[in-house]
Amino acid sequence: MINISQILVAALLIAVVAIILLVIQLTKKAKTNEELKESLNKYKDIIDIHSEVSKRKADLNILVSKISDLEKVYKEKESALDQDYLKHKAIYENLRKEVSLLEENLENISYGLYRPHYDYKTSAEFKQKLEEIIDKQKQAIKNETATYCPVKWEVGGSKTEGAKMTKHYSRLMLRAFNGECDAAIAKVRWNNIGNMEARIEKAYEAIDKLGSTHQITVTKEYFDLKLQELRLEFELEEKLYQEKEEQRKIRDQMREEEKAQRDIEKARKEAEEEEERNEKERRKMGSNLYSWRAQRRVAYSNGWKSRHGKSHEPCSLDGRG
Repeated sequence: MINISQILVAALLIAVVAIILLVIQLTKKAKTNEELKESLNKYKDIIDIHSEVSKRKADLNILVSKISDLEKVYKEKESALDQDYLKHKAIYENLRKEVSLLEENLENISYGLYRPHYDYKTSAEFKQKLEEIIDKQKQAIKNETATYCPVKWEVGGSKTEGAKMTKHYSRLMLRAFNGECDAAIAKVRWNNIGNMEARIEKAYEAIDKLGSTHQITVTKEYFDLKLQELRLEFELEEKLYQEKEEQRKIRDQMREEEKAQRDIEKARKEAEEEEERNEKERRKMGSNLYSWRAQRRVAYSNGWKSRHGKSHEPCSLDGRG
């Protein structure tokens, strides 16, 4: 029979073992809690999922907004660059066209391909025709046929005021067109006639475009008169140049003829002087020869006297004495 002391010892051992196990379990639990706490501290920024997602969404929205702003700026700059490109391309094309026209004009003129529009023989005829063209222009302006407006405008219900407005705009358009034409005519030279014709045509088109709001145009007849004036002025300058060259050639020829005449006169004078010198030499030689012959006769006569003791008229040296 088991005694009470043994039971107590056994119970005590069990209690000790239970306490030890409890301590071990508590130690493990504390360690687990510590590790869990460390893990929570380590990943605390990630654990709050909703907060992290919201933050990332906010960052994404900011980035999207920046990208949108950049795209807007880029599109604006792209549009500005496109407009600038088109503008400068148009300028380039116009310049290239003008250069091409000028080069073609230079080449044509260098080969004599410019076709004169008038065949007057003298500059006076060109000047007379030029005066006629200018008189026609003045008459067209005076008769108000240099411009045309098919609409009878009214200003404040007044046709009179409308007519004044039309006349005012017509005068402005003619002043602008005449100014461009006068500038082209003043600058026309042998190497830019085609370019100046194109300049007048461009001015005609541009000014008609400006007057289109009021339906006012410079008439084709007046435009043709200005082209005629340009061509007449050009061909007049060419004729004046030709006449100047012809006069220069005539003067050069006259100078050459005068020089040739002077050379001939000088040669004749030198020949006469040479002939005079030769004549003097011939006379001098004749005189010397006569003196020599006279001396020979005297010497011969003296020799004969000394040998024969009497005077004797010797024969002349030519055997006829």
